[in-house]
Amino acid sequence: MGSAQICFMEQEQISQPIKITAQGRVMDIILQTPRRMVLGMDNGLYALDLNQSIRPIAHHYGAVKGLHLREDDQLYISLHYSLKTTSYQQLFHPAFDKGEVIIQQRTTAVTEGQSNDIWIGTSRGLYRYQSGILDTFPTPASGMPYYVNDLCSHSNGDIWVATENQGLVGIRDGKLQYHLHEVNGLVGNSCDALYNEGDSILWVGTSKGLNKIRYADWKIWKIDKADGLPSNEIRSIFTSGKYCWLGTPEGLVQFDKSKDFTNASKPNLYFTKVKVKERDTVLATHYTLPH
Repeated sequence: MGSAQICFMEQEQISQPIKITAQGRVMDIILQTPRRMVLGMDNGLYALDLNQSIRPIAHHYGAVKGLHLREDDQLYISLHYSLKTTSYQQLFHPAFDKGEVIIQQRTTAVTEGQSNDIWIGTSRGLYRYQSGILDTFPTPASGMPYYVNDLCSHSNGDIWVATENQGLVGIRDGKLQYHLHEVNGLVGNSCDALYNEGDSILWVGTSKGLNKIRYADWKIWKIDKADGLPSNEIRSIFTSGKYCWLGTPEGLVQFDKSKDFTNASKPNLYFTKVKVKERDTVLATHYTLPH
């Protein structure tokens, strides 16, 4: 496992990664101040100043899988062994403890619904926590048979679920309403990261690249290594102002989200081999082929 890194967009191109000191992958991102982020990583929580300095906050958490910060300053931390909650400001207090346990099993993601309910993704499916009561979704009997990698919510009440191999699932009014996958537009079925930007754009990170989905007309864009990303594996997503931040196995990437990633250049096309009836033939100086 290599060092985590940070990349910045320079002159509308994604630069080479700049190494920072922490070891591990960036699994989730929240903004502490306009110039400081909190990163959930394989080996704990870190504070990252945008001058590229990084410091550990809580090593004792181990592998952090997801983060959600409520408006009341309550932070939910999805871990490889539980879901915990604590006051966000307590993270930076010298006497900080490990917080309250909500569920004692491997959790992978956490988000908040419109009714102040907390949705919890696990390797066994989806849970909903409200008023101290924890239930499986959609019913205690059936549950949701997906390995959940990430969650996010829309102001209209929709809950979006990134699954391990089944694409993207949307829940509305307690029912499975949407299902997006490779056949109908996603770049990959293994979805690892979600981010709802202003209820207008849904960002979806997969193992094969990044999708940008516009809610208004469901138009889908694709961004991957061919566009300059250091990796197609998108582990976490965050937007602030005109920038989009991506956590990847190669580090933290920043780019201008207004950039048009449509490749309008004509590719150079070369023939290196010709087969006739599935048999190789020697390349000649020219061929006349029916068309």
